[in-house]
Amino acid sequence: MNLVVTYRPPPSSQNGLKTSTFLEECELLLDALNEIPGKLLILGDLNIHFDSPSRYDVARIMNLLRTARLIQYVSSPTHRGGHILDVAIAREDENLLCSVQIDPCLLSDHYTISCRIQSKKQTLQSKPTLFRKFCNLDNQRFSADLSSKLSGVQMTDDLNKFISDADNIIKCVLDEHAPICSRKSMTRHRPKWYTDDVDAARREKRRAERKWRKALRLNPASDPLPYHEAKTLVASAVSDSKQAYYHDIFERSSPKDMFKAVNELLNKNKRVLPNAESSVELASAFCSFFTDKVRNIRKCIDDLNVHASVLGLVSAKPNTKLSSFNLVTFSNLEDIIRKVPDKTCSLDPLPTWLLKKRILVFMPIILETVNSSLESGHYKPKGGRNTLIGQHLLGLHYAHSN
Repeated sequence: MNLVVTYRPPPSSQNGLKTSTFLEECELLLDALNEIPGKLLILGDLNIHFDSPSRYDVARIMNLLRTARLIQYVSSPTHRGGHILDVAIAREDENLLCSVQIDPCLLSDHYTISCRIQSKKQTLQSKPTLFRKFCNLDNQRFSADLSSKLSGVQMTDDLNKFISDADNIIKCVLDEHAPICSRKSMTRHRPKWYTDDVDAARREKRRAERKWRKALRLNPASDPLPYHEAKTLVASAVSDSKQAYYHDIFERSSPKDMFKAVNELLNKNKRVLPNAESSVELASAFCSFFTDKVRNIRKCIDDLNVHASVLGLVSAKPNTKLSSFNLVTFSNLEDIIRKVPDKTCSLDPLPTWLLKKRILVFMPIILETVNSSLESGHYKPKGGRNTLIGQHLLGLHYAHSN
């Protein structure tokens, strides 16, 4: 649901505001809101006398609402002067508002508008989650079992069988020491800055609200101060939690993460796919874009080579051939593995961080696999090339330039 709160200052000679300008901007606003998906509710003080339909500004704005298929639900005076200045506007086909109640307010010249929204509470869905309890893993026993069982794997001419046997042994040992567990988790959206303090403050606010509403049935003049204080504490807890979260990000993050956080604060992370009649057409457009890009790069390289050969800048190619690779040493391979990021696919026999933690146990197998592949110059594993890829669009600029 999209909630829009508006306020229009009354025009005067001092502020230079004009009713005609407001009506033009209002028309642009309604056109923009109709393009946003979701239900729409507009609340606010427009300072227009909706109780006088014969006035030009009222007739104009009511015509704009009818064109946009919107309804103004407030029909009683909302001001001490007896006029309808405040509005509650929603689409006529969405049946969003069940009732609208006007209550006099002693603190302002405007009355309080209470709206009851007809909306279903979103049900939380549970999904099964598979995990391993690595915190209960006995590292010494795990390393000992791996070493004893992997020592029995012998290198043969079939490199695929060697890798498959090693993977099966690793999976069996891992299942023995940290078996796969299953649990159902509720898909509940929580912002990253949401903390236990915010949660506790929200529970206290709900408790104070229930207590105040219960007392309100017995005594209409019951004191709402504890409830208002609880609301203030929630707002303060949310503000403090957000400040601490983003301050920590800006303190320890790289420039890339910092710009990402700024875009999140400014709501600039919205990415829209290009227009396409079908998903097949969109996928073909992406494919054509990258294919043409590679073709253009190759053409530029060929043109540079031709230009250099014409000018005599290209030297004669040496009469050498690449016949073999240098084998990898234990220390070089260990250094490479320790520097790779801890990224893991669910198809891997064990997580990358656990491999790096027990690297000395796995090094003989990995070193044998790498050097055997380098010696033969040919490596096509049957199952080692499978992976799971998630979609993540980094930028959609192919429609603009290459």
